[in-house]
Amino acid sequence: MKFIEAIHSQLLWNKEQINRLRVELLTSDTPIAIEKLIYGYEQQNLALSFVLERAGE
Repeated sequence: MKFIEAIHSQLLWNKEQINRLRVELLTSDTPIAIEKLIYGYEQQNLALSFVLERAGE
């Protein structure tokens, strides 16, 4: 159960980071770097969601 809780926690943290980075993107001098960070968090969330789905089976 702690494994699933840890994944949920990581998903929430990633979503917070994505939201923060999207705001930062509006005023950034390096938008491509921020977009790559957002993409990385989104990809990690997809993978974590897949793990949660498989764990629920």
